[in-house]
Amino acid sequence: MLVSCTKCKIKSHGTSKFFGPDKRRPNGFQSQCRKCRNIYKTEDYYKNRDKYLANSEIYRKANKEKIIAYFREFNKSPERIEYLKKHHSDNKNYYSEKHREWRINNLEQRATDAAKRRLAEKKATPDWLSKEQKKEMRDIYNEAKELSWLSEDGLAVDHIIPIKGKNVSGLHVPWNLRIIPYKENASKGNKLIPEAF
Repeated sequence: MLVSCTKCKIKSHGTSKFFGPDKRRPNGFQSQCRKCRNIYKTEDYYKNRDKYLANSEIYRKANKEKIIAYFREFNKSPERIEYLKKHHSDNKNYYSEKHREWRINNLEQRATDAAKRRLAEKKATPDWLSKEQKKEMRDIYNEAKELSWLSEDGLAVDHIIPIKGKNVSGLHVPWNLRIIPYKENASKGNKLIPEAF
């Protein structure tokens, strides 16, 4: 079946390559070709940008949980993980520079976060810890600092059971500490990883 665009008059045999589907029309295709349709939609968006943004905001608020669940699953897909790894690898300098800029421009935020972290560790440190156990903990932190050259992005001391976890909270004790790459620690956040036990 020959389909003709009402805008640019291009003609094509019914194929989704040139014409989008439209079940309401007898031939099953939109009246405009994909190229003309994209131009129209772009122009319409910029003419009515406020309306589009308002509708998007309404949809996001009404479907917050659905959107979060979708993106959680989407970001777990092997294709997405592979794409993000490649993208980060190809743009390493860009991300390093952005991270450096953020650190310089957010000194107060970093200081606040560090203070919160110290307070959380203090609250999670039991009074019954012996001097030897406290020394063992200091040694773990010193070892992570000394061995940082082993990892390109440095090493970090991780709480196996997070001290500020959502479902369970661990203690700031030597047997709950391990040394892992900084990136792995940052991506873990406050999650409990069963494989870490």
